[in-house]
Amino acid sequence: MIKTISIIGGKGKMGSTFASAFKEKGHDVIISSRSTDIKPIDAAKQGDLIIISVPISATEQVIREISPFARKDAILSDFTSVKIKPSKLMKKYSKANVVSSHPLFGPGVDINGQTIVLCSVRGSKLSELKQLYQSIGLKAGEMTP
Repeated sequence: MIKTISIIGGKGKMGSTFASAFKEKGHDVIISSRSTDIKPIDAAKQGDLIIISVPISATEQVIREISPFARKDAILSDFTSVKIKPSKLMKKYSKANVVSSHPLFGPGVDINGQTIVLCSVRGSKLSELKQLYQSIGLKAGEMTP
């Protein structure tokens, strides 16, 4: 069950949009960014769902840094427009369930009714993650990376 959601890059436009939506539904949200006291590794250790929402130029570095600290029962995910390399890296560097994600909208829009695509890479938590996103008003589709 997803209780605590850690968003690495949670002060950015997309990360903060999702943080607000999750908080409105009563989830515990941990935000890590360059301007927070909590470091990405500490946020990753605590999350049932860990979302990497950083600029694409930093995505691979952040994946390598935090993935080993994601619990085996957690879900490790990303918000990037490219899927193959981030998916492979999350699978390589973690033992967690991996579901790569791609919101099909940009920051600054009302997310209610928008679509997010989920790419199940490892584990059996896809339906749980899909339900979570639907609970905040998103339509959740599925594709391969």
